[in-house]
Amino acid sequence: MLSSVDLIGAMKLDARRLSSGQRQRLALARALILEPLALFLDEPFANVDADGRVALRKLVHEYVARSGCTLIVATQNLADVTALCRKAMVLDDGRPAEKLDVSDIGASHNPYVRALVLESQIVQSA
Repeated sequence: MLSSVDLIGAMKLDARRLSSGQRQRLALARALILEPLALFLDEPFANVDADGRVALRKLVHEYVARSGCTLIVATQNLADVTALCRKAMVLDDGRPAEKLDVSDIGASHNPYVRALVLESQIVQSA
């Protein structure tokens, strides 16, 4: 499992010496090794570099597809949502703003959802 999250080289380090991204990778490995039936991820890749995020999204996606695990992702990163989810509940100030299929996010007429999509597009093009 450590090789799946690119931590083989850190095996001998004390966990307190790991970077925040390495700690996030370790937490994900620890969760997946238990083969959960449900997985709640809160900003799961926030401290991981871009290449690592892609690999970890793929790892989670493959685990969910293989196991049938229920996945709930709390994130502000639309790339996480589009890569891992079929449905989305967008919250605005802690209240549901819109519930939709992930494939429909870009077509939303909700002003808050539109702002999230626009921000994501700006970040991706930068």
